[in-house]
Amino acid sequence: MNLLAPKHFPSRLTLTFMCLTLGAPAVAVEWRVEPSVSASATVDDNIRLQSDSSLTDTAYGGILEPGVQFRALTPVWELSAGGRLQFQRYWGVDGVDQNNQYFDVNASRQFERSSFDITGTVVHDTSLNDTVDPDAGLTTDKVRRLRLGADASWDYQLSERYFLTTGLTGYDTTYSDRGTSGLVDSYFIRPSVGLGYQYSPRTRLNVFYNYGYIKPDEDLDTQGGITDKSSTNSVLAGFEHSVTERLNINFAGGVRRTSIDSKFLVFDPATGTISTQSDSETDSGFTFDGGFTYGFDNGEWGLRASRDVRPSSNGTSSDRTSVIFNGRRRWTERFTTSLSASFFRNRTAGGNNDTANDRDNYRIAPTLSYKLTRDLSIDGRYVFRHVERDTGGNASSNAGFVALRYDWPRISVSR
Repeated sequence: MNLLAPKHFPSRLTLTFMCLTLGAPAVAVEWRVEPSVSASATVDDNIRLQSDSSLTDTAYGGILEPGVQFRALTPVWELSAGGRLQFQRYWGVDGVDQNNQYFDVNASRQFERSSFDITGTVVHDTSLNDTVDPDAGLTTDKVRRLRLGADASWDYQLSERYFLTTGLTGYDTTYSDRGTSGLVDSYFIRPSVGLGYQYSPRTRLNVFYNYGYIKPDEDLDTQGGITDKSSTNSVLAGFEHSVTERLNINFAGGVRRTSIDSKFLVFDPATGTISTQSDSETDSGFTFDGGFTYGFDNGEWGLRASRDVRPSSNGTSSDRTSVIFNGRRRWTERFTTSLSASFFRNRTAGGNNDTANDRDNYRIAPTLSYKLTRDLSIDGRYVFRHVERDTGGNASSNAGFVALRYDWPRISVSR
């Protein structure tokens, strides 16, 4: 059974909310509503990330983005739900207008010796966006994408020093009107279990076991390529350490073994027929996940690096390495700067010869923000994107944004 199928998704979150709410003691609840809206003007010299300079045209556009966040909080549990709509309109380039929707819901609960957290997300956008997955480097076509995601964790204190951790991550991705883009529907699920040992007040040692399962759409007549159904077993060991009250670092590294079952189409020139063939193989490699967070009086920095096997958007299993940095600094009460940068390296797992998904993605986005009033701010942002493809050539994009953002004063009621 696919637990991430749309017909199961709302009912499981609703059941979780009921359990968390009914199991909580009768304490005062704080209800919050936080609406916001932003309007942006933008220009992008290569919005489709075309490698052929003769096909690149500058797109001018506007973006309207209303959103709202709801929260219910007590000392032991918290519920939240939010949504954001994004309307993008451009001229200068045809076929790149977008209407995107983003929704999320979260529930967390603290018990005497354990804690529980679950998050659900719904993203309905297009393959031209790189906020969910860097598909923008894989296809220059605009294809509608729907991704349903879930992430749950449960931590339990076995004794004064030992801790048990469990987790479940998964998402289901579907594309509509794919045409000849080569994008393939898939779902991914990864349960995990770990044991932690509190070595000292500042240091915790951990060991983890993860199992990842990837199943793409296997209708080769529909997507016309190769598909890899795979399962990955990985074991990692690492640590969490508080260097100071403001600086925290963590890292876990280990090895993985991936079993891959491939299906692909083969053309026989002698008979002029196309047949489906299958192949199985195993692939091994290193896996890791780590990073740091540093907070100071006027801002914070954070970096996360990881390597694991994830589904690609063309039906193969991808050995993906990612590095993501986010930083923010408040210089005055009104003026703030921030920087986000990311790197994604995708390589097809296993030994098949399909390298269409092999690519490196770079993204750098500095932002300047100035508060005109308590609730109204103006932002200026530059976004540089670059993709290096194994097939299809390299491409770069430069985009600028100027936005007005209004955050309504938070509505809060306690009862």
